[in-house]
Amino acid sequence: MPTYSIENVQRQAIFLGMLLLLVGMLVGFVFGFSIIRGWAEEGIRAWRVAHTILITSGMLNLGVGAILPYLVIPQKSIRPLWWAIVYASYDLVIMTPIMALTMERGMHPRASILAAVIFLGFLTGSIANVVAIVILLKGAYRKLRGVSVD
Repeated sequence: MPTYSIENVQRQAIFLGMLLLLVGMLVGFVFGFSIIRGWAEEGIRAWRVAHTILITSGMLNLGVGAILPYLVIPQKSIRPLWWAIVYASYDLVIMTPIMALTMERGMHPRASILAAVIFLGFLTGSIANVVAIVILLKGAYRKLRGVSVD
């Protein structure tokens, strides 16, 4: 069971950022291979999107890890922040390569069972990201206003 503290959220965000970057780089090799081998545009697009999502999300997590000590986050918000970052990150590590491998965008849940799984995966990951961003934004606002918590 994790201990919920800003330091642990920071360590988790940095670790998951690096994991996302690693998976993004591996997906990038497939993206490059798809271009070199002249795959169909749909296949190239799928791997480009996966590479971009993973690299961008990894950088976002590293940024969150870097700024966390400067925000004012109340103790009651640390646990949801931790879970939001963990869920959203692992969701992307799993769902994005599946999306690229199957070339299923998951834009509409009724297209197929696979589309529904990918759609729900990205939807729940997006909700987790919004939760994290709201907590971080409130923490930045408290810091800006000089408000302390707890």
